Amino acid sequence: MALAASLALQAQAVDNPAANNKADKGQRNTTENAFVFTGSADNQWSNAANWTIGTAKGEIANRIPTATDHVIIDGDCVVATSGEAASITINKGSSLTVQQNSFAVETPFTIKDGGQLFAPAGSEYRGTFEKTIRGYGDSRLGNYYFLAMPITNFNLATGFQDAGMFPNGDPNSTDYDLYFFAQNNDVAGEMDQNGDGVIDFDNDYDGLWYGEWQNYKWFCNEESGWDVTDFTDEVPNNYAYMYANKENTTLSFNGTFYAGNQMRQCYYVGGCDWPGLQLVGNPLPCNASLTFGSRINGFYMINEQNHRRNVVPVEGYEAIVAPATAVFVEATSGGNDQKRVTFVPSTENANVRSAKGFVTIEVLSSDGILEDRAYVRDYESEGLSKFSLSNEGAKIYIPQNGKKYAAVSGTGATTLPLCFTTNEGGIHTLTFKVDNMDCDYLHLVDNATGADIDLLRTPKYSFNANDCPYATRFKLVFAEEATNEIADNFAFVSNGQLMVNNSGEAILQVMDVAGRVLSTETIRDSYSKSLGLSAGVYVVRLSNGHDVKVQKIVVR
Repeated sequence: MALAASLALQAQAVDNPAANNKADKGQRNTTENAFVFTGSADNQWSNAANWTIGTAKGEIANRIPTATDHVIIDGDCVVATSGEAASITINKGSSLTVQQNSFAVETPFTIKDGGQLFAPAGSEYRGTFEKTIRGYGDSRLGNYYFLAMPITNFNLATGFQDAGMFPNGDPNSTDYDLYFFAQNNDVAGEMDQNGDGVIDFDNDYDGLWYGEWQNYKWFCNEESGWDVTDFTDEVPNNYAYMYANKENTTLSFNGTFYAGNQMRQCYYVGGCDWPGLQLVGNPLPCNASLTFGSRINGFYMINEQNHRRNVVPVEGYEAIVAPATAVFVEATSGGNDQKRVTFVPSTENANVRSAKGFVTIEVLSSDGILEDRAYVRDYESEGLSKFSLSNEGAKIYIPQNGKKYAAVSGTGATTLPLCFTTNEGGIHTLTFKVDNMDCDYLHLVDNATGADIDLLRTPKYSFNANDCPYATRFKLVFAEEATNEIADNFAFVSNGQLMVNNSGEAILQVMDVAGRVLSTETIRDSYSKSLGLSAGVYVVRLSNGHDVKVQKIVVR
């Protein structure tokens, strides 16, 4: 049931832009004499100047469609009052905005991946929603998608198979993976499953996989004692799944599309892996603005370049989530008040980021692929804890108080440690983007090489990941007067480890503030050790026979 064991079998995306482009452009207009909305005049359905007829000739139609005409939307179209069509296909990059009774409810819609249908709450438009999946082929790193079901009354017993998620229709195939992240209402810290009057995680939640990944194929196995209908205990509108397929495929979800605002209550239960993290999805057939309750703190999505199964944090409270797409959100500890996320059909300005400032830090692999991301913000708020689906690939994070964060507040800071880890080595690149941040001074210091980079002049730094065996490789410096202060820093504490930046042979001593020597050892080059010390202030002394360095460290 563990995610790591199953995901290790999966593979990197097989990108085939030419094939994808052919599918999107050459085969999307399947009705030879369809009416095509081009939007050449304006965005109104009722304007005959926006319509051509015949996908091959593209002749001006000189009229709007009738109930016997097949329609293709190839622009952004608004139906102000009512319209007629035998069928409607919304192409990639196009949208159709309708009123509740703009079309007969029997009118079939096809929404291509990348198309959008904006319909008001209470509407019951039906049809097919398509989602394009790029296969992982024979590679070893997974190409996963976070999916939400974009139709009402999704049937767990038949819905996945009807959508084409199983290779050759076989749910026991080894050429796909379908996961559900178990964060459901039944195990939200309020169950006394064994009836002993005490809510106890170890006993009450045993067997319910709270905070773990469930693989659909396990439920297909009769020996499990479960049925596929138990895969998700409940199917509210924005439950979500993680999916990968070996082959390129197009999923087709058929039924009545969701309409209106979709809200999901989130939960926090300590004592399990990834407490407070929930996978929630936008089930709407249109882009949605994601809004948070006061106890939801940022969110994660699959790396948008989709080459790895890493997830990257996203900041800003007006973020856009695409149709049938899911994201991870984090509920913080405390009561359940205001622990909600809501997906609202996006507005014209919904994707405008808050004016509050950010420093965005991205780590790119040697081939330019985005591997991870972290943020420093210029306003006070709780940090977003670091989260990853895999130990593979590079990670960038900021340590604070013994925890790893993907986003922190930089208000008042003169320096911040910046941790980098990877198991792949080689050349990596850090890029920095300052967005609405009032920065007169921003430097990156490489603790391994001593390099000091003015990020306002050169917002990119390439380095060899093999040069430094410890995590706290970098510092961000926000004030010029802090440069001298940190220039001689050689020791860092992260997650109970003392990390020492050193070259050659030296004697390392750790002392308490009274000067008592707690440990003495000879080290060579950069070094790390487990401290095993109680919280407090200590002194580290490093001597190589020529120079002596002394530095205070804080153990929390």
